[in-house]
Amino acid sequence: MSTISIIGIILTAGGFLGAIIIISRKMPVLAKLSEENLMPKKIFRESLVIRFKSIKYSSLRPLLFNWLEKVLRKLRLSFLKIDNIFLTMIGQARENSQTWSIRSKAWLEHRRLKKKQKIQVLEELDKVEISEGLDKVKREVSKDEDKAFKQKIEIVAKESEPTENLDAQEKDLIDAIAKKPKNIEAYKELGFLYLKKKNFPDARSCFRQVLKLNPEEIEIGRKLEEIIGLEEEKPAEGAWNNQPE
Repeated sequence: MSTISIIGIILTAGGFLGAIIIISRKMPVLAKLSEENLMPKKIFRESLVIRFKSIKYSSLRPLLFNWLEKVLRKLRLSFLKIDNIFLTMIGQARENSQTWSIRSKAWLEHRRLKKKQKIQVLEELDKVEISEGLDKVKREVSKDEDKAFKQKIEIVAKESEPTENLDAQEKDLIDAIAKKPKNIEAYKELGFLYLKKKNFPDARSCFRQVLKLNPEEIEIGRKLEEIIGLEEEKPAEGAWNNQPE
C-alpha cells in the first residue's frame, strides 16, 4: 500500500470524525430551532447517505482486517498467558494438596504408632506389676509357711525334749535359787520349765515370786493369768497327775 493511499485513508477518517464532532456539537442548537428553520429529515438523511456512499471502503478493508487480525492475536496471546497462569496456579495447588495429604497421612500414622507403643508400654507395665505382685504374694506365703513350719518344729522339739534334760535343768535352777534367793532370771526359767512339764502350781509359784521381786514384769503377769485360767478350766487332779512322781 502506497503512502498516498494511507494519507487518503487518514484524511477520510479525519473528515468522518470531524463531521461526527460537528454534528454532535450542533445537535443542541438544532434542537432549539423551530421546525420551520430545520432541514427536513429526509434531506438530511439523504445527504448523510450520499456522504457515506462517497467514502471508498474498499481501500479501508485491508487496513481494517489487518488491525482486526493484530487485535485478535493480542487477545489470543493474552488468553494464552492467562491460561498459563491458571495452569501454574492449578499445578501449585495440586502439589500443595498432595504434600499436605502426605503430611496428614504421615501424622496419622505417627499418631497411630505412638498410641500403639503407649498401649504396649502400659500392657508391659501391667504385666510387670502383676508379676511383681505375684512374686510378693509368693514370698509372703513362703515366709508364712516357713514361719509356721519353724513354729511346728519348735513345738515338736519342745514336746519331744527328753525329760531327763528338764530334770537336770530343774535341779540346776533350784541350786541357783538356793545360792541366790533373789535371782529373778532363775525363777523365770524355772517357771517356764514347769510349764513345759505342765506343772502349773509350781510354775504359778515361781511367777508369783518373780512379780514379788519385780512387779514390772508384764509378760510374767500375763503368763500367771493364763495359768490361773487353765487351772480353772482343768480339774486340779488332772494337773497333779501330770507331775513327775
